[in-house]
Amino acid sequence: MTTQQITLKPDLAELATLAEQVERFGEQIGLETPLVFQLNLVLDELVTNAVNYGFARSNIENPHITIEMRREGEQLTIELRDNGTPFDPLQVPPPDLEADLQDRQIGGLGLHFVHELMDTIDYQHQHGENRLTLHKRL
Repeated sequence: MTTQQITLKPDLAELATLAEQVERFGEQIGLETPLVFQLNLVLDELVTNAVNYGFARSNIENPHITIEMRREGEQLTIELRDNGTPFDPLQVPPPDLEADLQDRQIGGLGLHFVHELMDTIDYQHQHGENRLTLHKRL
């Protein structure tokens, strides 16, 4: 099993560090470039949402986002934990992709991509943290 953990401050400037770490992990475990791109897209979306919405309150003590990526055989597991406002992305209704552009609701498209690119997603709120676990078969 190969594991990498990344700890970020809830700041959009950290997205560059995240992308570098994901690319490094992808190289280490032999992932193809398109899959590394997908992982970066998914994690960028989830971290951006956490920063913009989960940490909108300024009174969170020791704010943090932690991402653990691990490969076990042909399974990639990513656990994203943050101590921002509780938010279950599995409760967000899917966007209406058939609606005319001017009639579509704002938001939700990024989470739609997360659902499309990952095989399974699980959410729990435990010990004051949002815990989102993503699985991808390699």
